[in-house]
Amino acid sequence: ADDEEVTRQVLTEQIAMVGYEVVAQACDGNEAVEMALALKPEVGILDINMPVRDGLDAAREIMERAPMALIVLTGLYDLELIERANELGVFAYIVKPANAETLRATIEVALRRFEELQATRKEALDLKEALATRKQVERAKGVLMQRLGLSEADAFRRLQRESNNQSRPLKEIAEAILIAEGLIRPPNDPA
Repeated sequence: ADDEEVTRQVLTEQIAMVGYEVVAQACDGNEAVEMALALKPEVGILDINMPVRDGLDAAREIMERAPMALIVLTGLYDLELIERANELGVFAYIVKPANAETLRATIEVALRRFEELQATRKEALDLKEALATRKQVERAKGVLMQRLGLSEADAFRRLQRESNNQSRPLKEIAEAILIAEGLIRPPNDPA
């Protein structure tokens, strides 16, 4: 996205020269956001100074709604703009004019960093879900131990067996037990 058609054409040619395909061009920040949301490209290159909506504001919305490896390309070397770009999660900041090799290197680094970020986010989400499941299983074991007089090991085996018998995840079995416990517990029981 760049408001200057000549710059867009030069960038498109340079990007094609280094083996990447340009799927869309935008002349302002609003158009860049619309295209990013519709096409979901792997990389976005945004000029900062554009009419209607600047590139950093567009970058903010893109990163919130359709994260990708974003690169800022601008004619300004400005520490304040660099800091804003960093805060938005932009992966690179290039000062114009950029040659094809600079673009290639920047795109490749931005793509790898984005992939690493996505992997880290997925890992954190998986860990959060595993912890939530573990907490539910522990609570369900406690219910079984109290209601049926089972040892902790026996309560866990019972949960596992039920999970296998029903071909349902352990988390779902634990949730069902906790729901049932809530339904049969007397209203004034604080447990």
